[in-house]
Amino acid sequence: SDAFTLDLTLNTDFAQVEADQENINLSRFPLFFPEKREFFLEGAGIFATQFGGMVYPFYSRRIGLNSARQLIPIYGGLRLVGTENNSNLGLLTMQTAEKYGEPTTNYTVARLKQNILESSYIGVMATNKQNSFSYNRFLGIDGLLTNSNIFGNNTLVVGGAIGATLSPNQKSNNYAYRFYVDYPNDLIDHFIGITSAQKNFNPEMGFLSRTDFNKFSWALYLQPRPEINGIQYLQFTPFDVEYYYNDKGILQSLYYEGRPFGFATESGEYFEFNIQRNADRLDEDFDIFNGIVIPIGLYWWTNFEIQFETNSSRPLSGA
Repeated sequence: SDAFTLDLTLNTDFAQVEADQENINLSRFPLFFPEKREFFLEGAGIFATQFGGMVYPFYSRRIGLNSARQLIPIYGGLRLVGTENNSNLGLLTMQTAEKYGEPTTNYTVARLKQNILESSYIGVMATNKQNSFSYNRFLGIDGLLTNSNIFGNNTLVVGGAIGATLSPNQKSNNYAYRFYVDYPNDLIDHFIGITSAQKNFNPEMGFLSRTDFNKFSWALYLQPRPEINGIQYLQFTPFDVEYYYNDKGILQSLYYEGRPFGFATESGEYFEFNIQRNADRLDEDFDIFNGIVIPIGLYWWTNFEIQFETNSSRPLSGA
């Protein structure tokens, strides 16, 4: 049904919001904290894109919170979300007060998604962060094409997104994109994709898990269901790889997992054996904790992992 919801807020107070769970960050990359403020959670799905978990053009925690997670007062704002004629619209604008050295700033995001075919869409999104000294803007387009009638009733998903940021001093090398093909089915689950963010891509209203990167992802999962008494399915993962490289093609990070063997029983028990291979290149010394420094270099390591868990609905269960 077609419907729009308009919400207005003045002198917004988030003092009652549940506190973040504290994390110790031993990586070189920022931690992602989930949004917990109700005003931003309602209808938030409209602002999700096909950039995946590495690039968020819009991250609502940028509004009313600074990088040290201190509260910045919010004068007020409005949010409009709704659907009409297979179009989904989202609009949010907020004005924050001057505090902790940050000037009063306007944050605005607009999103339009047009549903096409049975379960596909094409969408555009724009953000604008503006104060009297500077601005930061994002403009992007994304889409999803889903076909559930491949090789019988199997599913094939093709998705993609491309966008750019614009600031007064950054008008080149400012693009990010992601394209992928996914075959997420029961017997064979196959994924291949590429994600990239250029060195000047900087969505100040968004979140980047790492900057200036290219990532190639490729995974194959096999889950046969043989007629073996008591066995629900077997699991094999020949490879699940994330390969990060710079513009010269030099390896930056590598995550590999293979599962030679795994299974689940009809009674709810689960077992898996995994081999994990990792690499990480440091281009500068990394002060990981209180003066403990990891020197520049390329580091490799391997993990072997066994997981086993019993049915959690039993009176006594464990993992």
